[in-house]
Amino acid sequence: MSSAVVRADSGAVTATSLVFRTSYRLDTSLPVGLRRPVALLARLVPRMVEVPVLALGLPVFDRCPLGLPATASPSERAQILSNLLQGLEAEAHASGADLIAVKDVGAREASWADPVLHERRYARMASLPIAVLDLPYANFDQYLQSLPATVRSDLRRKMRQSAHSVYFTKCCKASDLPDEIAELYNNTRANGHADYGHFDALAPRYVHEIIEAVKGAEVLLGWVGDQLVSFALILMTAEAMFAHQIGMRYPAARQKNIYFLNWIEAVRYCIERRIPRLEFGQTCYQTKIRLGCRLEPSLVYVRHRVPPINAALRLIAPRFGFDRMEASHRSLH
Repeated sequence: MSSAVVRADSGAVTATSLVFRTSYRLDTSLPVGLRRPVALLARLVPRMVEVPVLALGLPVFDRCPLGLPATASPSERAQILSNLLQGLEAEAHASGADLIAVKDVGAREASWADPVLHERRYARMASLPIAVLDLPYANFDQYLQSLPATVRSDLRRKMRQSAHSVYFTKCCKASDLPDEIAELYNNTRANGHADYGHFDALAPRYVHEIIEAVKGAEVLLGWVGDQLVSFALILMTAEAMFAHQIGMRYPAARQKNIYFLNWIEAVRYCIERRIPRLEFGQTCYQTKIRLGCRLEPSLVYVRHRVPPINAALRLIAPRFGFDRMEASHRSLH
């Protein structure tokens, strides 16, 4: 992981972004039925399938963290992005990365970023949408009343069943985090329906490092007696809370409705602090929509350094977005 910086002629920093390197299998976003021939090609010509990537963004975060001046107009933002991409492409050439990517551009950013990326011949494909819960409510009961009666009844039943035996604490210092955080995350990842490879793998000390380095980061810890059964890493600004990562202990997570109790705690936290927007990230959409979320589109832009390959990529990429991969996983389970 490294940073990209754009400087004005005066030397002042005008933009920053995080940059990561990875290798990406081009069949990751293909439907399951199309992966076998690509796997055969990977054995014959690995470099054509397992592609080295240099990307703006974060592998495990669902927003591209572009640091731009708050006062910049859309046209100024577009020019800054163009300069940032120029530097990224030069670095990709120097380091031998075949694919350049901009990961998870939201709809608001795409309104001014898309023309720049199109001009620089990036292919656009759908990323996984982001589940967003709007919270214009004065209290938690108003939120409950906004849900369909069957969902409201189910949520209240889960609260009655488990709330008396589960309690939550908040942690703001890495030194106070229990050691088994990584174990809980990997346990949850193993119990998931989808495998996103590098893009949902966390380093063992990831949560500790984030809470130490990022202002507004907290960890919500769930307990049954003295046993840690869950953690939720949350990132906060005045305008939004981001439910960034969650980890749970199984089978206790299912027996005690831990996912739903975490959800309730996050919603209450936002309402009490008048935070109007709660982002619950990507995947598990059916449950999140039942609990009141809407889906916001997100985009990934990619460009191959070899022009003929890039031309083909621009033709086929829009047909194989990550949103289709999520749909195929839902149909299989």
